[in-house]
Amino acid sequence: MLRIRMKCVTPATIAVIAMIAGEAISGAETPYASHPPTRPLPAVSQRPLAKGPARFVDATAGRDENPGTEEAPWKTLAFALEQLRPGDTLYLRGGVYFEHVTLGVSGEEGRPITIRAYPGELAILDGGLPEFQTSPHSAWATWPGGAAGEFRSTKTYPNLGGKAEGTSLLGNFGDSLVPLHGYRLLGDLRSDNPYWNVSNKVGDEEFVYCGPGVWYDADTGHIHTRLAHTRLPGLGEDNYRGETDPRNVPLI
Repeated sequence: MLRIRMKCVTPATIAVIAMIAGEAISGAETPYASHPPTRPLPAVSQRPLAKGPARFVDATAGRDENPGTEEAPWKTLAFALEQLRPGDTLYLRGGVYFEHVTLGVSGEEGRPITIRAYPGELAILDGGLPEFQTSPHSAWATWPGGAAGEFRSTKTYPNLGGKAEGTSLLGNFGDSLVPLHGYRLLGDLRSDNPYWNVSNKVGDEEFVYCGPGVWYDADTGHIHTRLAHTRLPGLGEDNYRGETDPRNVPLI
């Protein structure tokens, strides 16, 4: 979590991302449009189905009008959780569940409620904004009024609860899960200066670019992003050299 209000603190992800019953992946050679991952990414588990009552949810092919069986799963996790009873196991079929859920059910002694991924499939719980992952090409537009490489969301998000000069939005690259910087000031997002001096004051004309990141305009409801490369000598090969057009890479 971002706990210190300094310009160059790297934040955690906006989304709650969890792989149910996952295992670490090692030696992956998947190409990434952004960074290579800095830690193992979630991987599928081959643990077989358990004994006992089974319920199923599928964000892609399910319907909440279904009975929740393997052949006819529910669609949303929020609905599925309300149907569970002590002893049930809820299996999440592979896919992304763009939901904010509250777990209000409980099992009994000897009859727990279990929530896990379907064997061999990856289930992701994501509380973020889906369009920046599922359709990034239409979610962003170039912003002529901004800095080189600056993009603005095509939609407005007036209900994010942001405030001026506050870090109102956090994020990650969707392919590598490397965090995006959550900018407090638009001037920082637009700056070409990579150096921060302790004499800098918030709100003056000296700004610092901390790397690929996002900024929320509380006045208009638009989200701004800039994925410009970094050039700090001390970072060496860790300087960002990936995709600079957010329409070509999913963002969380």
